[in-house]
Formats: sequence, structure tokens, C-alpha cells
Amino acid sequence: LQIAAEQKLTGLTFKLWPDAVISGKVLDEDGEALANVMVMAMRPMYLQGQRQLLPAGMPVQTNELGEYRVNQLKSGKYLVMVTLGMLAAQNLGASSKPADDKPERSYTTTYYPDATSPSQATYTPVKPGEELRGIDVRMRKVDTYRVAGKFADSQAGMKLALLTPRGAGLSGMMSRSMGMLQPDGAFEIRGVPPGEYSLSFTKDGMNTVGTQQTVIVTDH
Repeated sequence: LQIAAEQKLTGLTFKLWPDAVISGKVLDEDGEALANVMVMAMRPMYLQGQRQLLPAGMPVQTNELGEYRVNQLKSGKYLVMVTLGMLAAQNLGASSKPADDKPERSYTTTYYPDATSPSQATYTPVKPGEELRGIDVRMRKVDTYRVAGKFADSQAGMKLALLTPRGAGLSGMMSRSMGMLQPDGAFEIRGVPPGEYSLSFTKDGMNTVGTQQTVIVTDH
């Protein structure tokens, strides 16, 4: 807008585009509903000069019927991501079973319709004001392993060990695994798929304590 001295501009109209909605169900390998899992719509965007998948809209949890509804989406193409993430209570406690090299079958982060990586997933396009239904995601089980160790730190207070996928951007923070530190600093994280991770420690789930190190999980 160009405004001259003492000029008044009137009658300006701003057209607001309505938000879009993506909805559907999350199912297990047998087609049964999965409740209380996290669903996010991810969109490729640039952050600090790097192109990565970033959450759009608000993350939601599936209800008892496995249903989800992600709203507040702008028009565009999205990847629907489903993860147990921090809701995976089985990752918090150490197991009474001694750790071995045998894999455990566990659900992993899954992208619509049933892909285990963004490169294999299908983008879902939505238009302004559109509610796109029937975007059902079938979660996949993969071989997973345990990561165990000890955090040598005398600081008081409960801490968690975090394994965050490297190179996954903000989406990695949503799907990272965790394990609770025992009084002697020992920890065990279960259900970790093969990949490269950053191991860190935290008191509150957000701010890390001490240094981070790379952990590579292969087949044991």
C-alpha cells in the first residue's frame, strides 16, 4: 500500500481462508483400533536454512475407537505421522528380563498409510476449509532393541535418558524413546528401532543435563 501525506485509506477488505481438517483412524497390524497414540500432520518447511518436516496444527491423541482429528491446517500437502512417542509407558521402566541380543517386536513411528519413513509415505493434500476424512494409518511393528547404560552424575532429582533420532528435526523430539534413571544412575530404554540416535539426559523432559553422545543401533 502506498500512502501519501494526509491521505486516508478506507474500505480495505481482508479475506481469511478457513482452516482445513484431516481425520481418520489409527489401526494395528490386524486392523484393530489403537487408542491413546499421538497423531501429527507434518509439513516440509525451512528452519535455520534447512528443509525438514515440522508439525502443523496441534498434535492430538486417538480416542478409544482409534479416531483422530487434526485441525487448524492451512491448505497444502501434509504427512500424517503416528507415534507412541512419550506416551509409550513400556519404555520408562527397566525390564526384569536380562537384556540380550534378541529383538523385540514393537510399534514404530508410522506415516500414512503404513510407511516407516517419510520417503515411503504418501502426502495428503487439503484445500482451504476442507475436511478430509478416511486418512487411516496402520502402524507397523519392527524389530527393536534395548539401549542400557549408566549416567554418572551425583545431582539429585529424577532424570530421564532420551534417545532422539538424528536428523529428524522437531519430529524426532516427538518420537524419541526414553527410560527412567534408577537411583544408581542406571537406565534401560526399550523398543528402539535400528538407526542413529543422540543420547541425552534430562530432569524435566525438555532441558538436557551434561553432554550428548551418538548411539548407533544395528541388530543387537
